Amino acid sequence: MAVERCERTDLPEDMCSCPDHGGPALAPPVEERVHPAPDYHGPRPSKDAILVSATGTAHWYGCDHLPDYEYLVPPKYGWIDDRAVWPRIGNHEVMATSGNRARVAVRRCLDCDY
Repeated sequence: MAVERCERTDLPEDMCSCPDHGGPALAPPVEERVHPAPDYHGPRPSKDAILVSATGTAHWYGCDHLPDYEYLVPPKYGWIDDRAVWPRIGNHEVMATSGNRARVAVRRCLDCDY
């Protein structure tokens, strides 16, 4: 008997925790990471932000792939304040709305996209 597999994760459907199979629709907020020194007064992402690297990879704020705070000073990363666009990233290019607004999200971090 063939096992039904999730198109998104390729896991058996009864083991999958993606939104299509009863998992969370969006990643939960994570604890705040270290920020730049207090004398930095530039833009900072909120804890709900999606951060966009120079390679176009989107990460949830707090992802272990992000450097401690170098992505902020000056903003090397862009960020997107609307968490609802996460599922669109990968199928569509999504422009950063804050920070380095020249960044475009073209793919989701595999560790963030559970």
